[in-house]
Amino acid sequence: MINDRLDLQTRSIDVRLGIQNADYAIKPGLFIEVELYPEPRAALTVPRHTVRGLGGDRYVFVVEKGLAKRRSVEIRELENDQVEVLSGIEDSVLVIQGSKLNLIQDNVRVTFGTPS
Repeated sequence: MINDRLDLQTRSIDVRLGIQNADYAIKPGLFIEVELYPEPRAALTVPRHTVRGLGGDRYVFVVEKGLAKRRSVEIRELENDQVEVLSGIEDSVLVIQGSKLNLIQDNVRVTFGTPS
């Protein structure tokens, strides 16, 4: 198990794994330095502020046929100002964001303009 949270003070993450240790040469609580090279993967991310709701009721507003549409999403928190969207929207949708996001409601007409 690899914890997906980085400890910013120690710059470390917790990893738990099973290994053969018949002679007990490896003691519990030891620290090791490891370099991992995971396979790159594409991930759909959106700005954290575009995700509304709490707990299991997370959602974003997307533009669909000129209207704002509420879409439930499953997310994974990241350490920056982005979240990874695991399910609920595809990468081809336009997610609504901006300073007036709290005024958006489902089925409201959306117009595009230049930010002031």
